[in-house]
Amino acid sequence: MADKIRFALFGAKRGESFARILSYFNNTELVAVCDVSKDSIESVKEFCSEDARFYEDYEDMLNSGGIDAVILCNYFNEHAPAAIMALKKGIAVFSETIPAVTLRECVELCRAVEETNALYMLAENYPYMKGPMYMKKLYESKNLGKVVYADGEYVHPMSADKYEYYTPHTKHWRAVMPSTYYLTHSLAPLMHITGAMPVAVNAKCVYSDKTEWELEGELKKDVGAAIFCEMDNGAIFHITGWAKYAPHGTWYRLCCMNGGAETLRNDTNRVRVTYNDWNVPNKESTESIILSNFGDGSAANKAGHGGGDYWVMNEFIDAFMNKKEPFFNVYKAAAMSAVGILAWRSSMNSGKEYKIPNFFDEQDRKKYENDMLSPFVNAQGEVTYPRSKYDSIAFEKEF
Repeated sequence: MADKIRFALFGAKRGESFARILSYFNNTELVAVCDVSKDSIESVKEFCSEDARFYEDYEDMLNSGGIDAVILCNYFNEHAPAAIMALKKGIAVFSETIPAVTLRECVELCRAVEETNALYMLAENYPYMKGPMYMKKLYESKNLGKVVYADGEYVHPMSADKYEYYTPHTKHWRAVMPSTYYLTHSLAPLMHITGAMPVAVNAKCVYSDKTEWELEGELKKDVGAAIFCEMDNGAIFHITGWAKYAPHGTWYRLCCMNGGAETLRNDTNRVRVTYNDWNVPNKESTESIILSNFGDGSAANKAGHGGGDYWVMNEFIDAFMNKKEPFFNVYKAAAMSAVGILAWRSSMNSGKEYKIPNFFDEQDRKKYENDMLSPFVNAQGEVTYPRSKYDSIAFEKEF
């Protein structure tokens, strides 16, 4: 194996953060970048190798050779085709958002990983923040006991100006995306802490006739969701997806049989730990607030998202160099995608429960290989599922 992993980057705007982080490692180099924006490409050139190549066409970049891994920072709803194309060329994939927006894409992605034996990892960064990482260590100590309920909140309203910056027109993915689809910041930390996998979901969405930051002509849609995931250990996880109501904040809570833990609502670096009076472990307090020191003194202090961008990249590099399976492998990524997809269907069908496919099992996957329903525009220019309860797109039956 070469001394350095040769990375390519697809999407230089969001990708600039990962380009910068690659420069913190001595066993990586950024050798190719693809983006239609010349300004975005200019912004990452300082982090590229001296002989780096630059492209406007993604397939041309992959075909150029000399690439070991690609970082996908392209549009939210276009990751699966880009990942599959890379995997089939033997290129490892680091995917910055949920990999798929249809169940068919979930199935195709799992098959592509199995057929090629190439590395795939979801680049979900919130689990690697200080607070959630302390909660993971605490939960694995078994002092809290078994988790039976958990909360994951990702609440991110925007000013009108900021929203317009991130959502430049009414056909942009943010302008049409149901909130349930943007759920990894809510669900992934809880899965990472506990190791639990989702097996069923039901949801209700919160709708608003108008938001102060809505683009003129934008489809009115949901501003949050109450998503309930039944997990394979019997626990129930309640998550929000991307919620746009006030106030801004991220919060995680574990409720276990002996005690509980939660990040502080105004400081995700601090964790409140509480035990039942009769279950307090030796040398522990009934209640304490702990400042997590995870990652102190490392290069992660210079990275975005509370150091999460650094640590998620660190895990990918470790998995690549040492041929290890990452925690957020293709099966967990597909399962989270399915939660977002099916939570949306649940909300459109009065909270009906949907089972999450077992993506490890080809026989179960086959049931979903032709399921292409999506609120995003497909390659044929069609939208095959409603984008909100206000949407004019008709559908004749429950799915």
